[in-house]
Amino acid sequence: WVFALRSEFFGALASFRPRISNPFHNDFRLDRLTREEAREVIVKPASLYHIEYESILVDRLLEDLIQIDDEVAPPQVQLVCLALYDSYYERKRVNSNLSAVITQDMYLDNGEARGILRHHLHRVLMHSLQQQEEREFARKILTVLISSDQRRLRCRYSDLARQLVIWMKDGQNLDQL
Repeated sequence: WVFALRSEFFGALASFRPRISNPFHNDFRLDRLTREEAREVIVKPASLYHIEYESILVDRLLEDLIQIDDEVAPPQVQLVCLALYDSYYERKRVNSNLSAVITQDMYLDNGEARGILRHHLHRVLMHSLQQQEEREFARKILTVLISSDQRRLRCRYSDLARQLVIWMKDGQNLDQL
């Protein structure tokens, strides 16, 4: 079995100790990727399926995904590459003569990294929450939990709840938040 989880939840695996003798025996921590590691992660899996990326696109992806610390978050690479792979196969279904190259045009058509990642959040919220108002409220909460440099912020539940009460008392429209 393979479990992927964020580091702050890793300790919770200890609760499985009665059934699994050592849940930490084969753990592997996946840190942020260097530029060269990210390049390999983008190009190599596609090549196993005889698909290439335009070299200019790989450079563009790296520029768009690189963080302040000159590293790339693996989940972002995964989501962007999956969207581009899906886009390629959608086009391939329509045009069987399409060359086996993921192009910059496909990337632009998908809204670049920012659009792809935003669309992923939209899909998750659509799947999880039925009402538009709920989805907008969840989106606003998430914006509070992310710093200006796109890192997770830790926030106590009581602080977040207090902020939500203030928003609701002020009668602010969610678009104003």
